[in-house]
Amino acid sequence: CTIVIADTLGRHTALRESAEETNEEVQQKLRKKGDEWIERNNETLKKITIQLKIVRWDEYLQHSKYQTKREQIDSLYRDDEPFKKAVDDSIDKFLRRYKQHQDATKHNTDKAFADSLEYIKEECAILLLWPEIERSDFLIYPNKLHEAMYNLRRRFIAPDNEDSTALQPLVVDFKKVKQSIELPQQQSTGRNGYSHVPQFLPNTPQIPNPAMFFQASQSA
Repeated sequence: CTIVIADTLGRHTALRESAEETNEEVQQKLRKKGDEWIERNNETLKKITIQLKIVRWDEYLQHSKYQTKREQIDSLYRDDEPFKKAVDDSIDKFLRRYKQHQDATKHNTDKAFADSLEYIKEECAILLLWPEIERSDFLIYPNKLHEAMYNLRRRFIAPDNEDSTALQPLVVDFKKVKQSIELPQQQSTGRNGYSHVPQFLPNTPQIPNPAMFFQASQSA
C-alpha cells in the first residue's frame, strides 16, 4: 500500500502569516507539517503488516509524466464542459465553507477561486498519474472524493462501461477511541459506488493535516 502525504499541495490555499511570506517559506512549513505527521503516526504505521510505501507530494510533482497529466487537465477544464462544471461545483462548495469562517470584509472571492482552481487541477493531474505508477485498486481519502476527482476517475480511469476497479474510492470515518483498533463486520456501499467503512483508531490525533491518501492494492 502507498500512503501519500499531500503536504505541499496545500500551498495553493494555505493562509500566509504576512504579505511578505514567500511561496518557498509556505512550502517549507507544509513540508514540516508532513514530517510531523509521519513522526506523530510512526508507531501506528509500524503496525501495518503489508508492504508500505510513504510518498511525499513533491515526488509526484517532479515525476517525468506530471507535466503531461497537468496539460491534459488544463485542456479538459478549457474544453470539456462536464469536467469544468465538476471542478467549478467543487470550488463553489469550498468557497461557501470558506466564507462562513472568514470576515466578509476581508476575503477575496476571486483569489480564493483561482487558488482553489490551481489546487484541484494539480490534485486531478496526480490522480491521473497514480494508475500508471502506483497501480492501486483502492483509494482511501480523508473525505468523499470531490466531484472533479469523481468525474475524472469515472470517465478516464475506470469508465462505467468497463470492468475496472482501479482506484475504487473508499470513504473511512475516523473516530478516536481509547482501546485497540476495531473494524466492523460489514461495510456499506453508498451512492456513486463509494464503500463506507467506519474505522476506529487509537486515541491519537487523527486530523488530516496534511491531507492523506491511502492507496491499497489487492496484491499488496
